[in-house]
Amino acid sequence: MIKNFNRILKVSKEIKREISLILQKSIHDPRINFIITISNIELSRDFSKAKIFVNFLENNKKNIKNIINILQGAAKYIRNLLSKRMILRKVPIITFYYDEFFTNATRIFKVIEGLNVTKVNV
Repeated sequence: MIKNFNRILKVSKEIKREISLILQKSIHDPRINFIITISNIELSRDFSKAKIFVNFLENNKKNIKNIINILQGAAKYIRNLLSKRMILRKVPIITFYYDEFFTNATRIFKVIEGLNVTKVNV
C-alpha cells in the first residue's frame, strides 16, 4: 500500500512538471496571455484521471470560468502531448479546476489587516 502511494506521488509530481512545461511552451492561445501555475494534482489510484488545480492572476469570476473552459478545451491536446513526453500505461484524463486557496487567503489577510486591533498592556 505504501509502495503504491509513493508511486502515485512520484507520477503526479512528474505529471505536474510536464503539464507546467506544456502550458508554458506548447499552448499558444492568445486568450491566455499570462502565467498559469499548477498548485496541485490529484491523481486517481489507477492513474485514469487527474484533477489539475491551477492558479493565475485574475479576480473576476466570469474570466476565471472562461479561462478554465479554455484549458478544458485544450485538455485532450495537453493529454496527447503528455503521452508523448511520459511513458505510462494509462495517460490520465485531465480535468482543470481553479484553486481558490490563494484567493481565499488573500481575502482573509485583507480582513485581518483591516481590523483595528489595539495592543493591551498587561
